[in-house]
Amino acid sequence: IANILPLCFAFFRFCNLKFCQNFWANASEQGVLRIDSLSKRRYDEFMKLKNKKRTGGPVELLGPAGSLEMVEAVSDSGADAVYVGALGLSRRHPRYELTHEQIKEAAEMTGGKGVKLIVALNLEIDPAFNAILLRKIADYKKWSVAGVVLKFREVMQVVHEAYPDLPIYASIGCNISNYREMLAYKSLITYVAM
Repeated sequence: IANILPLCFAFFRFCNLKFCQNFWANASEQGVLRIDSLSKRRYDEFMKLKNKKRTGGPVELLGPAGSLEMVEAVSDSGADAVYVGALGLSRRHPRYELTHEQIKEAAEMTGGKGVKLIVALNLEIDPAFNAILLRKIADYKKWSVAGVVLKFREVMQVVHEAYPDLPIYASIGCNISNYREMLAYKSLITYVAM
């Protein structure tokens, strides 16, 4: 696992996870998140990993948000980054995706707090729509979005060629589960969900 850590980040789903002490209390009060003993155990394990001295790259706590209210709650509560799904382009339910203009608002909201905003574009995208995808990403870059979550290698290649300095987070849907698979994506991705 030491070889994987430089490309690793903590990727947590919306249900049942505690991002930090503040978020645990605030999210429960606001009804944004249900907390249980499994959530607390996962959070404690993550904090041990995050605080452990390593020689590899960073481990990030990437908190999901499906609305601007959730973006604010996650970014105020200790996550290193927030990820949102782009409407019609992510694996999330449309109710939990953000419009293009909402992504701009989320970027403004997180940017002032030193929290990264990551946009999930992890559906299979027909190559006929690559120009539209790249225009959206051009806006994201103008808005200081810190990276994109992608699932399909072909889409990763298109995005990487157009924006080689934009971090690409391999979606958990890539099913990268071992070092050999990670190496197959290494030239295209910056982070891999583990």
